[in-house]
Amino acid sequence: MRVGGVFLQTAILQAVRLITGIFRTKLIALYLGPAGIGVFAQAQSLQSLILSVGSLSLATGYIQRVRYLKGRHSEEYREQVHGTVFFTVLAAVLSLLAILTPFLSWIEGQTFSGSVAPGFTGFVLWSVPLLALAQIYFEPRLIASERYGDYVKAICATSIISPFVLWFLLTHAGGWALAIQLVAFSGINCLLLAFFLFKHSGKIALVPKGWKWSHLRPILKVSLALVVSGIAFYGTAVWLRAIVLKNLGADYAGLIQVPIVISGYYAPLLTHVIWNVYHVRLSEAAMVDRAAKILAASFTFVILLQPLLTLWIMTFPGLTVGLVYTREFRHSINTFPIQFVGDFFYFLLTVLSVQILAQNRVRLYTALWLVFSGIEMASGAYFILIQKLALRSLASAYFTASALTLLIFFWPAMKNVLQKAGSEFRFVKYAFLVGLSFLVLQALLLRADADLPFRLLTAVVYSALLAALAWRKRTDDWSKRWRELITGET
Repeated sequence: MRVGGVFLQTAILQAVRLITGIFRTKLIALYLGPAGIGVFAQAQSLQSLILSVGSLSLATGYIQRVRYLKGRHSEEYREQVHGTVFFTVLAAVLSLLAILTPFLSWIEGQTFSGSVAPGFTGFVLWSVPLLALAQIYFEPRLIASERYGDYVKAICATSIISPFVLWFLLTHAGGWALAIQLVAFSGINCLLLAFFLFKHSGKIALVPKGWKWSHLRPILKVSLALVVSGIAFYGTAVWLRAIVLKNLGADYAGLIQVPIVISGYYAPLLTHVIWNVYHVRLSEAAMVDRAAKILAASFTFVILLQPLLTLWIMTFPGLTVGLVYTREFRHSINTFPIQFVGDFFYFLLTVLSVQILAQNRVRLYTALWLVFSGIEMASGAYFILIQKLALRSLASAYFTASALTLLIFFWPAMKNVLQKAGSEFRFVKYAFLVGLSFLVLQALLLRADADLPFRLLTAVVYSALLAALAWRKRTDDWSKRWRELITGET
């Protein structure tokens, strides 16, 4: 998969997700207000936590295993690997839900603090089996088979259909629409992915045969670290939102969610390329100098693109909130500066974690996300309960956790690469300083409520610098180096 092709397909996917996501969010904001947004965010976090645990987070290890076996073993052998993952996911998810179902009332009280009708959490839990099949079996199998285009088509189709389903549910089911929509979205996503997989691989792909412990063992080596990190990450999100719901109320929970949702709209432009391209190439890189080039490309990609996107969002924050939500959400603009600077460090941390995982340093990867979650939980509780930052509490905790965790783990993760191929990162250092400087400047301008021309000038100057850099590197002498830097190809 070439970066250019994946980036274009990801851009198309993200454009569709952005438009349909705005439509969905707008519908919830119009019909249910900030409280509806807050409840839906907690429902999604709870769903993700259960998915991470119940599915054993097999997706990444599954993709790695299938790509490793390509050309090394027969199709029948690889089909047994597919069957092993399929039946393991189903058995693990259904077993977990059977354990949790008797405790639904207690889980609902702890996570939603009376913000939802009794039985709401049941829909959240039982949306997970279909979501697990979609995200842990169908999606990874398409990606590992280099059918990324089919994956994009399926997700785009799901994204287009889902707002209409949500609108129908909101007009007929009220607050229950949020829970029912999770089940409906998971089902539609699962069916469309299964359709494209059937087109490519036939009936055998829908219900593969075989299960062997020997196939599952190497996948579990990676996935168990992801389970632990997933519990820490999503568990922290559920716990902090539960504190917000209990102490500040559902309306505050909805307002706090605004910058997180906006980050979520642009994040896949970065994370899809990081995981689907750079992670795969880092896993395949045998030499340190080759890995260094790919890693430098990953850092550069984040350092240059993330500020570009968020500078423009912070230039027109009122327009952004008005477009996605309604006027009653405008108070959330106060959280934008700290949230988007936190994003900068978080996406760099994501690249670092991809590098660690590609090296099979499972313990270090697990430690990284446990430390991140621990810092976020402690600082989040402090900001909510003691400092009473209200709207800025979760964004402040997110920034603190992202920056400190990156600082703590950068040298342990990068020591070997920097010592042997440090010259590859010369450009990355300068790009980091420039990107962060512009981002902090824009955040300070927005925090100080500076006039629009100042924020617009900051965004225009940074965009012009990137355009000038791209133009310079189009010359014959620089084009090869630039392609190597951005794509990791020689």
